[in-house]
Amino acid sequence: MQVNIRKINKAAGKTGSARRRKITALLLVLAITMLTLATACASDKNSEKIPDDETTRTTGQPGTVTAPSGTNPATSSGSTKSELVVVTSVYPLYLAAAQVARGVNGVSVRNLTENITGCLHDYQLTTANMKTLERADAFIINGAGLEDYLETIARDLPDLQIIEAAEGIALTDENPHVWVSISLMMQQVENITREMIELDPANREGFVKNAEDYLARLDTLRREMHVSIDPLAQRKIITVHEAFPYFASEFNLEIAGVIEREPDSEPSAAEMAATIDLIKAQKVSAVFAEPQYPKATAELIAKEAGARFYTLDPVASGDLNNLDGYLEAMERNRLVLIEALK
Repeated sequence: MQVNIRKINKAAGKTGSARRRKITALLLVLAITMLTLATACASDKNSEKIPDDETTRTTGQPGTVTAPSGTNPATSSGSTKSELVVVTSVYPLYLAAAQVARGVNGVSVRNLTENITGCLHDYQLTTANMKTLERADAFIINGAGLEDYLETIARDLPDLQIIEAAEGIALTDENPHVWVSISLMMQQVENITREMIELDPANREGFVKNAEDYLARLDTLRREMHVSIDPLAQRKIITVHEAFPYFASEFNLEIAGVIEREPDSEPSAAEMAATIDLIKAQKVSAVFAEPQYPKATAELIAKEAGARFYTLDPVASGDLNNLDGYLEAMERNRLVLIEALK
């Protein structure tokens, strides 16, 4: 299918006491596990390895990418003043920008938060982050309220050009996880491409070709997922976080409940019991955890409710050395949903 990218080419419940006692007892065991996990996660949350050379450079050979060990694959070490240096705020946007810049000479793309797992709602900028942004020509953000640190950047780096990838996307309940919808990810790719052309008009042809290729692959994946997911009998799911509204909307799934309404906020015994009752009452067949977060609570709820337990990936983090990470994660999601909702 020919992908239309004209946008790129233009400038512009109550529970019983026995149940609660049971849940509370289970929570005591869970709390010990979660405390251990939280201690480990806390030590990693704001840590990141920053190479001496903050950026990497594309090779200029179409369809090929090289990078020294420990660097982002969209670029190679040794940035110069003549390079266009683009930094992204979050993993899925890094993948999008790196795909657009793939093989384009003199364009550097790196992700600001290399070792962060989960979402960035409460991320605190480090000194190394600010040094990275000082050397950037543009900072690609998701927007929609995901990056809480923008006020700091606006104050300390007022001249840094900020590109909002979610610009023009209608939000659902102010939820920023728009990239989890393949269609909206495609719109973000278009937005990023348009802005990169404005930053570097000389490389317009390379940017547009790369965008066309990536959008075509995303469109193929979207169609394959509809073929697989649309006929499935079960449509209701339980998720850990509010990461999947746009994905559910795209594939006509119903999110019957969310275990943690706020990131890193464990549900109470009463809330867990209510979720278990909801799963039973609505005959929800599957509970989904996310690879970026501990799975113990979701697994416990699924077990108590008699539901199956799976992992669904919102592609919030992953391997920076694999530029096909978004496509591969969504393909895994397709296979998981086929099994979970059959």
